[in-house]
Amino acid sequence: MATGRRILTVVLTFVLMLASDVKLHCEPTGFKRAIEPWAWKFPKDHGQHPGFQTEWWYFTGNLRSESKRDFGYQFTIFRRSLTDKPMDRASAWATPDVYLCHLAVTDISGGRFMHSEVARRPALGLAGASTETLNVWVGANVVRMDDSTNIKLQGSGDGFRFELYLHPKKDPILNGPGGVDKKGPEPGDASYYYSMTRLETTGTLFVGEEEAVVHGTSWMDHEFGSNQLPKNVQGWDWFSIQLSDSTELMIYQLRLKQGGAARESGGTVVNSDGTSEWLQRGDFVLEPLKTWKSPATGAVYPAGWKLGIPSRKLELKVTPRVADQELHSAGTTGVSYWEGAIEVEGNSGDRKLSGSGYGELTGYVEGMSGRL
Repeated sequence: MATGRRILTVVLTFVLMLASDVKLHCEPTGFKRAIEPWAWKFPKDHGQHPGFQTEWWYFTGNLRSESKRDFGYQFTIFRRSLTDKPMDRASAWATPDVYLCHLAVTDISGGRFMHSEVARRPALGLAGASTETLNVWVGANVVRMDDSTNIKLQGSGDGFRFELYLHPKKDPILNGPGGVDKKGPEPGDASYYYSMTRLETTGTLFVGEEEAVVHGTSWMDHEFGSNQLPKNVQGWDWFSIQLSDSTELMIYQLRLKQGGAARESGGTVVNSDGTSEWLQRGDFVLEPLKTWKSPATGAVYPAGWKLGIPSRKLELKVTPRVADQELHSAGTTGVSYWEGAIEVEGNSGDRKLSGSGYGELTGYVEGMSGRL
């Protein structure tokens, strides 16, 4: 066992060196870019898309145990290409991609946040992704879809682990015209992006050795592209929201280095019947209400928001369920960011609404331009 651990340490060190090289030195030359609308076909497009530099599969959810204890979770796998050229070495380790996994659990009732990160090369079956369906893994962290579109999610980190079963209540929806989500003014400043916005979730979650049988609702994002962010973008504030009237919202605001929001900021409204509407920057209002300062990084994040969509007479107050949900990934992406469970209350005209979801706040510690 000691020998095995030493070998694993050497291998992991090599992987992390490669991951560092990817995030700092991999140029986008020769990679495919998101320009024209994609010819979407599921379940194939749940799989990986070779030729694009960056791709990720993202799951979050709000869960409740049988004893009424509340949790949030994050499970994200990133695929990052080292090169757009074929590898000419015979070694099994000479693979063009590196896979990274970020995992987190928020013990909302206990006020605790736990997170972990993993990096692997797709050699010897240590990581990989199907090109035909949703089957992606990094070590023991796995997401897999069966023939009935049910999804199994299995993850483990420092002090927590979970096995969850997700059932889609709505079909995938495209974010942006044809699934092209613009992030800048130039052709290719974009990703191909779809979401599964309401996934009925059951399963088991462990915090330490304490077991919780849980149920709740999850969200999935899948994006792929190359060199997506223009140089003047500092980061983004992104939200997924599932409301009590069976509608969902995805909203993001791209923050510019010189201040203000990029005109490419946008979002999607998903109606109760599964139809959707794309939102442009002028279609919504997102205003921070207060802030929270991280004791770990010193970064000051928004910690509450007013969100409005005037055309729908929608007014919401968005609040973090736990203040400190800052994730640090020095060993993989090299980014610290806030990713956490949120709760929502408000109204649509005369109708009262409540809901839950997740928020992602980047660029408050390190700038994001050049990393995607």
